[in-house]
Amino acid sequence: MTVEREPAILIVDDDAAAIHALHAAVEGMGRVRFALSGRDALRLADGVDFDLALLDATMPEMDGYELCRALRAARPDTAVIFVTAASEPAAEVRALEAGAVDFITKPFNPPVVRARVDLQLRLRELFLREAGARAAAEEERSRLAATLDSLLDPHVVFEAVRDDFGAVTDLAFRYANAGAAVDFSSAATDLPGRRLLSVAPHLVGTDLLAALIAAIESGQPARMDDIPCPCGRPGCARRFDVRASRSGKALSVTWRDVTDRHQAAVEREARAARDLQVQKADGLNRMAGAIAHLYNNLLGALLSNLELLQDGLPEDVPARQELSAAMAAADRAARLSATLLTYVGQTPGHMDPMDLSQACRMILPGIRARIPEAVRIDLELPEAGPQVRANTEQLEQAIAQLVTNAAEAVGDGGGTVRLRVAECGPEAVGPHRAPSVWQPEARRYACIEVADEGAGIAETDLEKVFDPFFTTKFTGRGLGLSTVAGIARGHGGGVTVESRPGHGSRFHLLLPLSEEAPPRPAAQEAPAAEEGGVVLLVDDEPAFRISTRAVLRRLGYTVVEAGDGVEALEAYRAHPAGVRCLVSDVSMPRMDGWETLAQIRKLAPGLPAVLISGYDQAEVMSGEHAEWPDVYLAKPFKRAELRDALLRSLGARRS
Repeated sequence: MTVEREPAILIVDDDAAAIHALHAAVEGMGRVRFALSGRDALRLADGVDFDLALLDATMPEMDGYELCRALRAARPDTAVIFVTAASEPAAEVRALEAGAVDFITKPFNPPVVRARVDLQLRLRELFLREAGARAAAEEERSRLAATLDSLLDPHVVFEAVRDDFGAVTDLAFRYANAGAAVDFSSAATDLPGRRLLSVAPHLVGTDLLAALIAAIESGQPARMDDIPCPCGRPGCARRFDVRASRSGKALSVTWRDVTDRHQAAVEREARAARDLQVQKADGLNRMAGAIAHLYNNLLGALLSNLELLQDGLPEDVPARQELSAAMAAADRAARLSATLLTYVGQTPGHMDPMDLSQACRMILPGIRARIPEAVRIDLELPEAGPQVRANTEQLEQAIAQLVTNAAEAVGDGGGTVRLRVAECGPEAVGPHRAPSVWQPEARRYACIEVADEGAGIAETDLEKVFDPFFTTKFTGRGLGLSTVAGIARGHGGGVTVESRPGHGSRFHLLLPLSEEAPPRPAAQEAPAAEEGGVVLLVDDEPAFRISTRAVLRRLGYTVVEAGDGVEALEAYRAHPAGVRCLVSDVSMPRMDGWETLAQIRKLAPGLPAVLISGYDQAEVMSGEHAEWPDVYLAKPFKRAELRDALLRSLGARRS
């Protein structure tokens, strides 16, 4: 016989010889234990689960019938066979009534005993297998039922809880499946009988509760989409389907998780809003650049004519003082134009690799001179700071503005401003940032932190601190932080602010790290060039062309003029041997400055060239071009700047 484990057999008889004979009859059929009394047998059974027991009927203290009942009470599936000398029918009936499965009389035939024991052990094996199969099937059924319940949409049935006037004040659970129980952070069996607002008090005053009560009072079905989940977790959304009984007593509610769809919709809206902001910002940037270009053309003509007028007046003429004031105002207007370009992130000027700590050390003396002596600057500058690629003048302007703002926040009474340089990751970028649409990339940044102990900034003002002309100080201020934001934008970074009233403010200027090596020592300057000769001047703005022509003539040059690139080619062909240098605007109709330079260089390879523009240098000098100028000169410029540009261009070609 094959069984999963070796059967345990108990032999109980007060006659040792009978025990020996029975042991011999069942030898090899299982693990055999024996006892000389019923008490001893029960002690054995307390520690061993016996599959079969062979009992004598007549024993002192406890007879076999009482022992049979005790064994069966402890383990009902134990098979009991009586082996006794009592052969009367009444004894057999009594044994069967006590729970025995067979009855053998003494003296017994060992093969008969062995056969009957084998039969009972086989029957027991079948019973155990069937019981195990039933248990496994029940377990699988329960598992599948639980799985199915979890796959079903959450479902609850409520009944109305009414006040003395019949108004529905709450809902009581009558049924809840497993999915619903999860959203209510409870077990499905624990919900029936409990009130909704005791399970989910956060639903008080919500649209969901109002809709459920309205549905049970009206008896009308309803569907509610993108409703916060009953679990109360932020961001979870559900679609509810509600069906009410006609009597108004019960309400069946099912819902489906639409969190992913809801989040996707929220993200689409946020992305659309960001895209719209980007489009608006791009449009404003283009408009600002175009205005600055036109403004710089006009300023260029104004400055040139003012210089020419001043040169033509004797030193003792009072009008020179008025002309100087006008030129100073024009200079301020030029700086304002540059500030406008800086704000929109159109960074003029050259950008060099630099150590940020070293740059701060070089800037500090000039900054200290601008702030009250009572304000102390605490420095946290690593010996070797992070490497960035930046425009020195603009970086100085941004740091100076941040430190000056912090010093003003501290006040004349004195305090501390902390200036710290470090590296940081995108996680350091808070919600209050500029540009507002700037999304930091997953990389490291160089960070300049400026913190103060001032009064702090109100929460309502944090979103506006980087707006142009926003100020909490006095009228006429407000371009400082917007300029810092523009400098950050032009460098591919951003600026953030953290502040609370009464706890000071902390600004972070973040710039992309650079792996570019520090610049090599500057090469020797090109040999000086001689002034004079023919300059081909190309610009589509007549007023600017006229004033620049006069300045060039004052510098000793002969001027050939052209209103655009097409006219410039015709003019050059008319003076092929005389033109010494090309001075051309970039933005012109018909043929722009880049194409003009390329076409003329085909006729005169290596011709010295200066490109001029009212747009910022970074925008003008970007991209790929067939030919490059020797010098770029930003409008508006003074006579000395034009003279220097011409000499550098002519000298570069000589070298």
